[in-house]
Amino acid sequence: MKRIFISLLLALPVYLFLASVVSAGELEDKLILAAENGHADVVLTLLDKGANINAKASDGATALMLAAGCGRADVVHALLDRGADVNAKASNGATALMFAAAYGDEDIMRTLLGKDADVNAEDIDGWPALMFAAENGHADVVRALLGKGAYVNAKDCVGLTALICAAMNSYADVVRALLDKGADVNAKDSDGLTAFMVAAWNDQTDIARALLDWGADMNAKDCDGLTALTRATLNGNADIVKILKDAGAK
Repeated sequence: MKRIFISLLLALPVYLFLASVVSAGELEDKLILAAENGHADVVLTLLDKGANINAKASDGATALMLAAGCGRADVVHALLDRGADVNAKASNGATALMFAAAYGDEDIMRTLLGKDADVNAEDIDGWPALMFAAENGHADVVRALLGKGAYVNAKDCVGLTALICAAMNSYADVVRALLDKGADVNAKDSDGLTAFMVAAWNDQTDIARALLDWGADMNAKDCDGLTALTRATLNGNADIVKILKDAGAK
């Protein structure tokens, strides 16, 4: 599973955020910790003391990103109201919207989009927020992102699409949400794999049937010349093999 967090810290007592602050660097370190731990009042106090609202942790994450990725709605609102950069990027290219999409908080995601977060921004691997939501099984977030203009057929640096990601992780509801919005059912990654091949290999009958209903090419071949039927047979997936043979797969 693709991850955008380097680490998440345990909740800390509020007084530790405000004790013995003597430098700008300490202010900013405490700001990031307070945001991650959900202390909106401490965040505002630190900003009033001069902390840089867009300061970054060692991995390039900002307070806004960490708050979004931990479901800290109060902190997200506080930071945005003070002018936090909604489209800032971490060292791996992740944005606050990607953090929120991976976490699955639709309200925070909508708040960020309301402040002009770039719905199609990509990290260094070519992943937009939609892929993070799809990979983590957040169907409602997927629908919301698509409703705000997310590219349903965006591909990452190895050709993965949100549909293939959802199939890889066995999220049938996400697969259907993407298909409903025009996902290319026969899109291939750099290995020639389609969502249907992945579903067949993983013995995901519900997903396989949904993809077939939407026109999946059951006889498509990957870069090794293998079809979904071949993959299912090799993996001993009897139910998928039956579905494919009944449908006329070769």
